[in-house]
Amino acid sequence: MKKTLNEILSSPRSRYFWVEGENGKFSFGHPESRYASGSDPREASFDIGNNKVIVCVAPSGEIRYLTFFDENEYADSIPGVWVHKHSRVFKNLSFSLVYNNTEQRLADYQGKVRTFLIENVIPATEFFLPGITVTVIHFAPIAGNGSIRPRAAYGIVHIRNVSDAYFEGAVKIPAAAHFSEVGNDNLPPDIRMENGDRKEHVPVRLFPGAEDDFAFYTTVYGETEQRELSAGVLYWLNETLDYYRNLTGDLTVKGDEFLAEFFQRTAHQCQQCIGMDSQSLIAGSSWGTNPTILQIWMKDMYYSLLPLAWMDPDLFAKSMEWFSKWGVRPAGRRFPGGVKHSLSNSLNGVLMAGQYYHATGDIGYFSKRPELAETLTGVIEKMLDTRPDPDIWLFPSVWISDGLSMGNYHTGSNITVFAALAGFACILEKLDQRQRASDYRAVAEKVKRELMARCVTDKGPFGPQLLEGWGDGEPELREKMKASSPEEFLEKNKGFGVQFYEFFNRNDQELYLIHDGEETDTTLSPFYGFLKYDDAIYKNYTHFAMTEHNKFYRPLSRGILWEKCTDSTFPGYVAGAANVVDKETYDGNPGYFAVIRALTDLDGSIWWWPYSSGATDHGGMKRMPGKCGWASGALLALIIHDWFGIVYDAPEKTLRFSPLDFLDFNWKNAPFGAGRFDISHNHPEYTVRNRNGFSITLGLRFFGNSLFKDGKIIDTEPGIYLDRKTVNTQLLLLPDETARLEVR
Repeated sequence: MKKTLNEILSSPRSRYFWVEGENGKFSFGHPESRYASGSDPREASFDIGNNKVIVCVAPSGEIRYLTFFDENEYADSIPGVWVHKHSRVFKNLSFSLVYNNTEQRLADYQGKVRTFLIENVIPATEFFLPGITVTVIHFAPIAGNGSIRPRAAYGIVHIRNVSDAYFEGAVKIPAAAHFSEVGNDNLPPDIRMENGDRKEHVPVRLFPGAEDDFAFYTTVYGETEQRELSAGVLYWLNETLDYYRNLTGDLTVKGDEFLAEFFQRTAHQCQQCIGMDSQSLIAGSSWGTNPTILQIWMKDMYYSLLPLAWMDPDLFAKSMEWFSKWGVRPAGRRFPGGVKHSLSNSLNGVLMAGQYYHATGDIGYFSKRPELAETLTGVIEKMLDTRPDPDIWLFPSVWISDGLSMGNYHTGSNITVFAALAGFACILEKLDQRQRASDYRAVAEKVKRELMARCVTDKGPFGPQLLEGWGDGEPELREKMKASSPEEFLEKNKGFGVQFYEFFNRNDQELYLIHDGEETDTTLSPFYGFLKYDDAIYKNYTHFAMTEHNKFYRPLSRGILWEKCTDSTFPGYVAGAANVVDKETYDGNPGYFAVIRALTDLDGSIWWWPYSSGATDHGGMKRMPGKCGWASGALLALIIHDWFGIVYDAPEKTLRFSPLDFLDFNWKNAPFGAGRFDISHNHPEYTVRNRNGFSITLGLRFFGNSLFKDGKIIDTEPGIYLDRKTVNTQLLLLPDETARLEVR
């Protein structure tokens, strides 16, 4: 049932993510955030987008940026960027209220103002003016099933007369003088009332206690958008809330509602930083939702997309096709390009194909697009041709994103080779290319054996661990490294990869044990099926990464530096999150999620570089250079796959549930591509409801000695996980059946 505007305004608000200001003094829903005391809260932004449009709202209620995405094109840019996207960006938009012969631009009001999130989704700002309360809502409309994403943004102004006097005034739309960066035509956007009328002033007349609302939409001159919006603002407001409910399902976490709200906001960051053009074709991404930028960092976009294979598989599939076209860097003036320019980026489309198929089981997507499978196979074949040594089943990569890879063979990049080949082989087998599928599986196993033989050292401070790479590096890179100082290298190499200068000048007998904070594919080893989450080699590596044994680690930020730019690049905190195994490692000492919680901004987002280089305290938190979709996507993949322990395989119709037992959660309508489930964990009790029209096999692993179903003990196999006893079993779960389980 569709809700009225008043019902929506009365819906639950974010408990943690709001900012209230009055006369220069502020309060927050998340006072534990270091941004509450170490930054100007007015610089936060509450963002929402539908992929064609994104709206970034300041705590003052002003639209800081309103961006409409356009097409993309090749660009001979820096190492991790070779595609640019176009967009129209409008700045500093605010409604005004005209009354008592004065005009109050709402964003400039110095009285009490609160910006919050309706259902933790839609930004809204309340202005408590004398005798009048004004609530402004901003959102980008999207159909509940994601099928329609109008290239438009809505603004709703709701006014309530809380005085004893009659009120007469007007709402004034944002003035054209505030528009900037609007593209070649230098024209402002088209702002109209809900019925299509263009009015600069809309009269408001209210008796005491009365209320009224006024809706406006903003487009960039499209009749298509006007037709799509004809259903009205209330229809689209309900549809948009339905979309976001479907995107994440309804997650609650007992004793830690922050994690539940953060989980939602992190998923929103992943979805909203992906751009679409006016034809609903993918147009790349930004670092995150704010700011929207010209450049497309390919690695950022890929990681941002990871959870969307489960949450919005249609958007994920379109992005997979985008990578099949743009994922391999072409030759240019600055770099020779090719598959080995950035091996993992070249394989993004192949990786995503396997992830999409396992999330949805939709082999028809590929059989109807033979050119897609052919293109992705072509990338693999070109990669196979790059192997420099016939006796070594590893593949070279010059760059990761903007950092040089380690050695001749970079560990994380070759982990993606393993995952890409294993995942894509499943698709080829279903497409009746069985021999090629078998060949690719065989190569994947050879790569895994080679990685374990060459890219693992027994000299780690906590025991055997992964190395970042193996070998002395590409010959042409060794030539570039011939520099008398890091500064000379920095100049030669256009400012990228300077932290690896030492590596290429080391003694050949010396092990270079480091973890680069922006090396995430090793962190995702369990997600890729390479090493299990409790594997000692993996655990020693992620533990090492977050200690001073790692020369890039910084104790103050409890993070990992990136060159001379920052003392903590946020993907490094995802490596920290991979060390979570119990409540102590979650929020105690060392508390790897506690530091993420402290670095979450007031709107629920995370930023790429929260600390400056050489930071000496927590008093100058940074919002640089943008919000971090990379870390958002990788962190969600890790939380779902390894903390919640949920893995759904659509082709096999199997659901694995093997959670860490310190997090009690209830996840209703949990989205997993082609599957939906209700999953509840209230240790020692667990329930799983199959919400689908088909049976599934439920694989269970819980910590304990025995397992009961509906009060009766059932047969299990004993096991060990994270050095603790487990019970393991499989159950058949019929359509709409619920399994109720208890561990003793």
